[in-house]
Amino acid sequence: MTDLNNLRSRVAASAHSLPAQMFHIAGHLHRHGVISGIGKALLKEVVFQQDVRGPKLVDTLFSSSDEHWLKFVHRLLDVETLKLFDSLYLDYPLEQGKAISRQEREDNGMLTQKSLVYGEVDYLAFLATLRKIPIEPHWTFTDLGSGTGRAVFIARLNFDFSRCTGIEILRGLHDAAADVCSNYNEFVRPVVSTTSTPLEASFFHCSLLDLDWSHTDVCFANSTCFDSALIAAMAEKASAMRPGSYFITFTKPLPADIAPFDIVDKERRNMSWGPATVYIHQRR
Repeated sequence: MTDLNNLRSRVAASAHSLPAQMFHIAGHLHRHGVISGIGKALLKEVVFQQDVRGPKLVDTLFSSSDEHWLKFVHRLLDVETLKLFDSLYLDYPLEQGKAISRQEREDNGMLTQKSLVYGEVDYLAFLATLRKIPIEPHWTFTDLGSGTGRAVFIARLNFDFSRCTGIEILRGLHDAAADVCSNYNEFVRPVVSTTSTPLEASFFHCSLLDLDWSHTDVCFANSTCFDSALIAAMAEKASAMRPGSYFITFTKPLPADIAPFDIVDKERRNMSWGPATVYIHQRR
């Protein structure tokens, strides 16, 4: 936990200016790794919007314990990032994604291909999973089978990944994700941009087996419906990832006889279709 006494001294010295106080808070917490670059930008946005939570944040810095105050900061930022996320998906609620997926699979005679069955992550559950990984600012995130891009934007809005990428084989879902990404670039990215990271997000229309994603630091696959052949092929490609990188799967772990990964965390969490076992693997 960062030492807040030094921060309190600097904030007290700027008592004449709420913006200066908030900028001190945002800069200090970001420098010490307490909040992300996006969190820093959102705290500054509280000032620009003349949000009443700004003065409260300053006041409670002096009246609360360090632990209580930091929880208040994180709750504020969690609320704001969830608002941004929800704004991106106003046109693509969960049911819309399901309909797009089913229609395309039906049109192309692929309803029996279980690996293409649609399912989305739960925002809070997936965020909690990502927070178990010690993510570094220069790292990258890749979602294999990204649907409408929800996991990509949970990662994008909450962490300082240098790039977040989604790979989706169904054209309709890819187009929806690309539309969401366009809205992100036009309306959200200017709000959360920092000088330290580009905050990029991108989507590719192809099979997860056709693209080289071995460079990624945190890889995710909603593998609940993946068949054994696809799991094996994915695990073989994952073997090219660097030692120390992470791979998240649902329901089915990476085969130990194919991929040199250790399971470092295993937990049941609720997703859009019901409970799923979430595996966090780390490359040996």
